[in-house]
Amino acid sequence: MRMTGKRFAALMLALAAALMACARRHETAPAPEEGRILIAYFSNTGNTENIAGHLAEILGADTWEITAETAYSAADLNYNDSNSRANREQNDPDARPAISGSVADMGRYDVVFLGYPIWWGQAPRIVSTFLEGYDLAGKTIVPFCTSGSSGIGTSAEALHGLADSAEWLDGGRFSGGASRGEVEEWVNGLGLTVRKESAAMEGDAAVLHITIDDTALTASLEDNSSAAALRELLGGGDVRVTLSLGQ
Repeated sequence: MRMTGKRFAALMLALAAALMACARRHETAPAPEEGRILIAYFSNTGNTENIAGHLAEILGADTWEITAETAYSAADLNYNDSNSRANREQNDPDARPAISGSVADMGRYDVVFLGYPIWWGQAPRIVSTFLEGYDLAGKTIVPFCTSGSSGIGTSAEALHGLADSAEWLDGGRFSGGASRGEVEEWVNGLGLTVRKESAAMEGDAAVLHITIDDTALTASLEDNSSAAALRELLGGGDVRVTLSLGQ
């Protein structure tokens, strides 16, 4: 963005009035913090995916879909066929359907929200495959499920033994079409102490980052008219300003 002299002067005036005195100085620009919340979910019909999407928006979290290496067909999910794939798996506590892919870096997450539909009163066996595939020691696991009628019941408790070195919070049950408001109300009642993503917190331009050569300045903006004017000036994107001092 090129700036005229008047625009530059306005920027400087707004900047001086809007920045708080508590601006922090860093000799090098700080690296962005890693995300700490993962929403991992298995969703065969899209219902659980809907809830996972709400959670990702509310928490500013990453998502990862648990996908079967061999996709489930309608015939596989035929409840009335005792020999269907899902029936065979759910009737076999040792069944571990293969998962396609893996979470790139599970170690970076402190909290894992684990979502699944209720199948025959329990979590699909592929969720067991997921839990056994990672070292979840010290992490907090928050289960959630989708169901037309059944509650989360003992489905989550049955999973605890597969990651017994993690801390399990009480789970929540949602209908597939649950609203963001319903999901957010549940999240707010969990008492989680982990931070939300800084990007979500800074989305309204409450924080200003200025880099001059190798020096980075970070400052908070006051909630006043000058700060509002500065936001408007910067609305077109990043601004690059070159200054030189006469000798």
